[in-house]
Amino acid sequence: MDTILSLALKRYGLEDKIHRYRFVSHWKEIVGEELAKRSRPERLRGKVLIVAVRNSAWAQEMSFLKNTILKRLNRFLDSDVEIEDVKFVVQAHP
Repeated sequence: MDTILSLALKRYGLEDKIHRYRFVSHWKEIVGEELAKRSRPERLRGKVLIVAVRNSAWAQEMSFLKNTILKRLNRFLDSDVEIEDVKFVVQAHP
C-alpha cells in the first residue's frame, strides 16, 4: 500500500510537498502529549511554522517553549527544510 501511495504522490508531483510536512505525524513526540492535545501545526509560511492553539493562555505557554520545540522539530526535518521560528495563533478547535 505504501508503494502505491508513494508512486501516486510522485506521479502527481506531490511527493516533495508531503515529505516537507512529515514532522506533522510526529507532533506528539515534538511537543509532548498534553501540548499536542491543545495545538496543531497548521502550515509553513517561508521558514516560519504556524501552530494553532486553543486559546491565548496556551499560545503564551507554548511561546515559552519555542526554542525547545524548534530543537525537537529539527529532528524530524529534512536537510532542505529549515524552520527558523514558530508562531502561535488562536483557533477555537485546533
